[in-house]
Amino acid sequence: MHEIVSDSTFAGLSTNAVRNGTGAATGKGGMLAATCLAGVLCFFHASAGAVQPFYVDEMFYDRYAMELAQWFISSDPVKFSYVHPSAYSFVLAFVFGMYYLVGHIVGQFPDLASFLVHFATRRGDFVFLGRLVSSAFAVATVPFLYALTRRLFNERAALLASCAFAVSYPVIFYAHIAANITMLMFLTAASMYFIVRISEEDSPKNYTLAGAFIGIAVGTKYYPILLLLPLLFAHFHREGWEHGWRGAGNLKRLSLAGLAIGLCAIVMFPLSLLAFDQWSYFIKGTFAYYTGGNVVRNAFKLL
Repeated sequence: MHEIVSDSTFAGLSTNAVRNGTGAATGKGGMLAATCLAGVLCFFHASAGAVQPFYVDEMFYDRYAMELAQWFISSDPVKFSYVHPSAYSFVLAFVFGMYYLVGHIVGQFPDLASFLVHFATRRGDFVFLGRLVSSAFAVATVPFLYALTRRLFNERAALLASCAFAVSYPVIFYAHIAANITMLMFLTAASMYFIVRISEEDSPKNYTLAGAFIGIAVGTKYYPILLLLPLLFAHFHREGWEHGWRGAGNLKRLSLAGLAIGLCAIVMFPLSLLAFDQWSYFIKGTFAYYTGGNVVRNAFKLL
């Protein structure tokens, strides 16, 4: 017996997902195949890119990761070279910490000083680790993209979207750059998945998870705060435009999302509070740069 899970339409396309046992198995197999394809292309490209020259952004994120690590473990004040949303560099700091720990166990790094010398003289090793992290985020995006497209359309559309994403040149290109782009892809896909669930289900968990992913995304780059708009749209689409604000339940769910966004953004970017003077200095400089001259041209550069 077929199970009709949705009878809505989106962009003129039916989202009647007729799923049976065979269809579900085929869908999972397709998602796994697309994920493996993305893994092969992204990680191979990252490995091949290990001998390529560094990009400017790569030299920023790994240094920022080391500065954040120093800020956490040292009581001395740290002068940051640049203060920017730090979630990606926190991930790098964790990976670098694991690299030091393993190297210390096997005798490669007898002490922290030798590790810092290695960073100064073998910078490429750290950039390569960052490229692997970027590849991992690109690959991890595929399951969320598949699940999101499957909810909006059907199994076939989800498979096509996942495979198209896996072989997309920009995805593969950014997967071998140690920067926050693929992490943002992952967080956006995860946020949108739970936002779509908000439009379908009255569950506090969806609001909390959507808010958490949006908050981490804001801690990665500023502009994902715009994801709050589709979250609100999904809420009002389900509850109705006249009743979306009314009732303790609605206020509770929206508050959960807002609290998750705020907490996760602060945890992922604590310097916005704990090093406010340095952060505000760089914010003023960035604002002056992007508002000087041709405002429209510089705004597109910012995006």
